[in-house]
Amino acid sequence: MSALQFWRKSTLKNAILISILFSVIYTAFLVHIPYFNILKLKTNDFFCRLAYKKKIPGSQIDNIVLISIDDESNKIIGKRWPWSRDVYACLIDRINQYHPKVIGMDIAFLGKSQKIETDLFFADSLKKAGNVLLAAYFNFPDYIVPCEMFSESALGYGIINNSRDKDLCARRAQLISLYNTGELIDYSLGLKLVCSYFGIPIKNIKRIGLTKIESFCPDKKIQIPICKDGTIFVNYIAGRERFLVIPVWKVLKETFSPEIFKDKIVIIGAFSEAFHDISLTPLGLKPGVIILANQVLMLMEENFIKEIPFVLNSFIILILAIVTAIFVFRLNIFMGAIFLFFEIFVLEFIGFKMFMYNLWGDFFAPLLILPGLYLTINLYKYSALLLEQGYLKKQAITDELTGLYTYRYFQGAIKNEFEKTSRYKTSFSFVIFDVDHFKSINDTYGHKTGNVVLRKISDIMRNSFRKTDVLARFGGDEFCVIIPLVDEVNLLKMVNKLRKSVEETKFPGVKKKITISIGVTLLPEPKILSAEKLFECSDIALYQAKKMGRNRICVFNSELFEKGEMSDDKF
Repeated sequence: MSALQFWRKSTLKNAILISILFSVIYTAFLVHIPYFNILKLKTNDFFCRLAYKKKIPGSQIDNIVLISIDDESNKIIGKRWPWSRDVYACLIDRINQYHPKVIGMDIAFLGKSQKIETDLFFADSLKKAGNVLLAAYFNFPDYIVPCEMFSESALGYGIINNSRDKDLCARRAQLISLYNTGELIDYSLGLKLVCSYFGIPIKNIKRIGLTKIESFCPDKKIQIPICKDGTIFVNYIAGRERFLVIPVWKVLKETFSPEIFKDKIVIIGAFSEAFHDISLTPLGLKPGVIILANQVLMLMEENFIKEIPFVLNSFIILILAIVTAIFVFRLNIFMGAIFLFFEIFVLEFIGFKMFMYNLWGDFFAPLLILPGLYLTINLYKYSALLLEQGYLKKQAITDELTGLYTYRYFQGAIKNEFEKTSRYKTSFSFVIFDVDHFKSINDTYGHKTGNVVLRKISDIMRNSFRKTDVLARFGGDEFCVIIPLVDEVNLLKMVNKLRKSVEETKFPGVKKKITISIGVTLLPEPKILSAEKLFECSDIALYQAKKMGRNRICVFNSELFEKGEMSDDKF
């Protein structure tokens, strides 16, 4: 089936094929193009913001306390950023008076400072506390860890990197990092904070396959789904307004309730944009410590985001596309638009409900594929209808065997030429011919071979005349041509070219030479005032050509009209 035939036949089967093509193009190509991938992620971000208003964090959020290093604290305590390490030492000492379970510092302590005594003071505080985890990060391919003096004094350190997508939005956190060989590099600071809180030794964190991590102790087991690259989708459950956030100045000046820190996870981090630790998230710009806190809360509550597998997601898109194609094909444009609007609304509502239960899918696909499918199916239906009407019209005016115009259409064309000639005083010529002894060709070689001869002659006609000339099969083995605006000399050249081409052509299955006899009439002609008279006069010229021995051209004139007799033998 050609593309034109496919588009002309408006069937439900073809509509379904179009829907399958749409879904395959999207899932195999478009979804991997950065622009469309970002649109998919932005759709999920929109759901994330809607879900944020509905989701209520679990009780574990009460076990997380954030200490904010902000502009207000800098002013109150009279310190300029970056702080000297003795300030952090005082902060650690002050917090540990109230017995937190574990302290995480979302601040990098890399090299030694100019005042070695402040470093020693900070290292001593870390050693005395025994429950502080420091931050490390990747500046690929290097893993940047805290200064040796601090890393040996602290409980440990962990990764704080967040994975950014093409639009620079932090939707995932690096939970585990591996070398290319598969050897472990380290775990995230968030995971280590949670393990310390629940008393899970770091050695009890194990990777199961490519998409799962398990951490366990006799009293607690956490199974964590991860991506193949070791990242995990961060479930943004809480912003600053939902966490208990205490400015650092209140801690240093002891203006807080002593019970706040007891048996809690305390995370210290910068909240000011001036400290350059601000990232774009689905909830907007957030400090890194908020991203870390959401990671910790998600791990504590085991409230993980699960993504629908790509194969299953592709299958769902395929089914949706087929269902949409069936309904849109069967409905008119208006009802189809109503169905499409309702369908998208229902699908996105279901998508939102899935999002509320932390199940992510490609919620952008219906917004792109279904309207595109609606437009394409309707374009297909109505263009197919027009093409079919055109095809049927062409079939009605075209001879099935030769592809030339039919005698009925030709009659109308002759009338039009007569009107043009009388109105604009122009001229045209009329040519009629038939195949010499065609009946004997049919009798000798069969009608199938006779049809081959007629088709071949029609091809020769197309090569002999201009595209503006009207070519028709008059009936049987007779053919007609209307040739507007041509003088007698050029007309006879064209007609003689046709005669010689037929004579010189070897027809398949026919051993003898085939010739044609031609009658030609040039208008205006005083004796010819109607189409009926034109056919009569041209038939006289054709009869004269046969009478003169066939395989020749005879031009009608008044003398022929006066003495011409109609032949009863049509040959």
